[in-house]
Amino acid sequence: MVQYRVGFAASELGGGLASAVRFAEDFRDAGGGRIRTVLGPHSPYVCPPSFLAEVAALAKEKGLGLHVHTSESEEQVANSLKAHGLRPVEHLARAGVLDVPVTLAHALYVDAHELALMAQPHVSVAHCPSTYAKLAMGVPSLARFTAAGVRVALGTDGPASNNDLSMLRALRMTALLQKLVTADPEAAPSLQVLDWACRHGAQACGFGDSGVLAPGRAADLVIIDTRRPHLRPRHDLAAAVVHTAGPGDVRDVLCDGRWLLRKGELTTLDEERILREAEDRALAMVRKNLHTVREYRG
Repeated sequence: MVQYRVGFAASELGGGLASAVRFAEDFRDAGGGRIRTVLGPHSPYVCPPSFLAEVAALAKEKGLGLHVHTSESEEQVANSLKAHGLRPVEHLARAGVLDVPVTLAHALYVDAHELALMAQPHVSVAHCPSTYAKLAMGVPSLARFTAAGVRVALGTDGPASNNDLSMLRALRMTALLQKLVTADPEAAPSLQVLDWACRHGAQACGFGDSGVLAPGRAADLVIIDTRRPHLRPRHDLAAAVVHTAGPGDVRDVLCDGRWLLRKGELTTLDEERILREAEDRALAMVRKNLHTVREYRG
């Protein structure tokens, strides 16, 4: 199934944490089970320790997961050590955040002890390479994560820090940057990158029956047209998907047994209306007198 996961902070709902929890419970498993909801305390450098602990306790009580940004810069690590005497992941562990299913966004600057804390079946790291390149944030060696037993999942991050939300391009960026930062052309082989994106991505989002093609699993397929000249020869399909395929090569998408894209045509959405409305809203937004809310130091 196509995986949707909704994460949000209490401030976004205007009704406090209790309202956020109600929202999460109301929409949990909506859309025929294709929606998972999690609570999203932004980060240990924004949320007070008591709030992190409160959200973690509620998530455990309600059977919800969490999504938290962490360790996006060396500055954040230094600030955490100064304020709490702990590195960010250690701080999250003390607050109980690692006691429930949680996705740690980025986790770029973590040491061996933090990796050991993260090496749990219900903990995932969302690795978003395009953002790291665009914002010059730095890229960790994912070999350290896998060697420590930490689940790595791939993501695109948001449009503000990644103008292209293509997962196929995220695959290629992951593979290329891992080879670059490790000075090893054999780093991040194609099958491993696909595993991070598919199986690990599904697990991170709470879809244990997705991410692989196997009997009894969800009928999820993305069909790529390999007849295109740039995808020939077809002697290594995994490498072709990771290093060559682009969004325009996707011909069909099957979600939980239902065609969402068939022979290049969307079956459930009005594409022209969506594109027109997105363009109008974007132009209206940039015409306003915009101002900087805060400087991002991540």
